Amino acid sequence: MGLAGLLVLAALAVAAVRWAAGRWVAVTVTGDSMAPAFADGDRVLVRRSPLERLTVGNVVVVSWPTLHHSYQPGSDRPWLIKRVAALPGDPVPDSVSAAAGREIHVPPRHLVLLGDNSEGSLDSRTFGCIPGDLVLGAVVRRLR
Repeated sequence: MGLAGLLVLAALAVAAVRWAAGRWVAVTVTGDSMAPAFADGDRVLVRRSPLERLTVGNVVVVSWPTLHHSYQPGSDRPWLIKRVAALPGDPVPDSVSAAAGREIHVPPRHLVLLGDNSEGSLDSRTFGCIPGDLVLGAVVRRLR
């Protein structure tokens, strides 16, 4: 293989790494709101996924709803890791109805997220229905 072939292979390798880096993210769990599924300090692999690719039961990583509009690029972005409890059009769960206001069904482009450990979990019981554009992606697995 000549120099041109090596350059093509190198360019393909760089493109593949950039593609994967844009699609996958490692996130560290902080707190115990997802216990026992995930503990404080666990690292998880997250696949970037739009709202349309999620299903009830997925564990997802989302931006903090109340901080979304005040986020400053270059600063540490705060994330939540929670389980999808309802998607657009689904009934709003009773445990969330007070925080969701008058919503009977999850509005379009929103979802309901709950922590597995309900004590002290900041989730839709606090924030109500969460905009789908805050979703980073779905947890694929725990990393070692």
